Amino acid sequence: MNNTLNEMKTQIMKLIGYGVFAYLDIPCEIFNVLVTFILLDTCFGVLKAYRLQRELSMKRLLWGFCLKISILLLPLIVALLAKGMQQDFTLLIDITIKILILSEAYSCLGNIYAIKNQKELQSIDVLSMLLIAFRKTTKIQLEKALLKIEQAGDCEKAQNNESTN
Repeated sequence: MNNTLNEMKTQIMKLIGYGVFAYLDIPCEIFNVLVTFILLDTCFGVLKAYRLQRELSMKRLLWGFCLKISILLLPLIVALLAKGMQQDFTLLIDITIKILILSEAYSCLGNIYAIKNQKELQSIDVLSMLLIAFRKTTKIQLEKALLKIEQAGDCEKAQNNESTN
């Protein structure tokens, strides 16, 4: 009975997840590839820490997991922004996921290198670069929207002045 209930909960969660992805127009297949790379990178990161004789702690692993979850949230945030702005950001969402896939693959390769050679390679913080780029773009769009609002208010004032004259 409990097994059936657990299976039913799992199926419901999957349906909700796929429903969210369908609603946000996020391609599930490449998102699943991203999730796979994140899981692989986490495993290789643990192996690298062990191989380089670094301290392994539950706190550090949990923090790393939270950061990986934030990576998964980035395409969702972009998709929600697109829905809220009533824009088609399909290409941007697709590119974002693919950049994150490249970043995770790069990290996996770096971790494998470190495991093999007991020497760490310099990493690239692609997530921070993406976040900064999205913040700048969002700020520009917000400033444009506020300017339109201000200009619309000026038009109303001009119309009011003309009608009173």
